[in-house]
Amino acid sequence: MRKPDDFETKSGNSCLGNTYANMNDLKAQMSENNPKDKAIKNTQDRLTLVLVILLILVFLILVIFTSLLFVYYNRISKDVSHQLNNDAEMLKKEVDYLKNIVKECTSQFESKLEQHKNETKPSCESGWLEFDGHCYFFSDFQLNWMSAQMMCLNRESHLVIITSQEEQKFLNQHINKSKYWIGLTDERTEGTFQWVDGTLLNPSSSYKFWNNNEPNNFENKEDCAEVSIAEKWNDSPCDKTQYAICEKRLI
Repeated sequence: MRKPDDFETKSGNSCLGNTYANMNDLKAQMSENNPKDKAIKNTQDRLTLVLVILLILVFLILVIFTSLLFVYYNRISKDVSHQLNNDAEMLKKEVDYLKNIVKECTSQFESKLEQHKNETKPSCESGWLEFDGHCYFFSDFQLNWMSAQMMCLNRESHLVIITSQEEQKFLNQHINKSKYWIGLTDERTEGTFQWVDGTLLNPSSSYKFWNNNEPNNFENKEDCAEVSIAEKWNDSPCDKTQYAICEKRLI
């Protein structure tokens, strides 16, 4: 069985709850009916709405601004890239142009230099033949050996001194007379041949230039050497008159 006290307690709480609810409803109704409170609430609602709208506008502006910045950046990047490509292409053309100019100038310079070398390159004077840095004169008149040497000295040269087979071969190609004096004699010491510059002839390397059984100093009168059209050397009397070959260094 329920106790009377319990019933009363529950009844009391129920009454109190109803009373509290009724008071809240009354307050709400009084607030709604109060014009001042209603105006404040409307104002707060408007401010909230304005703030929300402003936030939305700011967000939209940020989105639009960011989009514009992105578009502008892309456009600037493309323009800069395009300009850089154009500048690089133009620079490449200028470099190629300069290379061609330098190449042409170098070619012209080398051509001028070669021409200058050819113009200034020493050469044998008229009537002389050139070989291996020397000039050779083949006389078309006959003299004895001593006169032939003097003739060469007057031409700032000397009777030819033969030092190699190549030089002998060159001389053989231009010998068109029977015999020519060369600058070799043993007049000072019989059997010891020396060149007009004082150099002694080396018998061990010169034997191939002599004719067979030469030099033989026939009748003890042959002290001067000659080269014949037969391309060999021979000793002959120094007072005999014949052609001569002069030699001088090409300067």
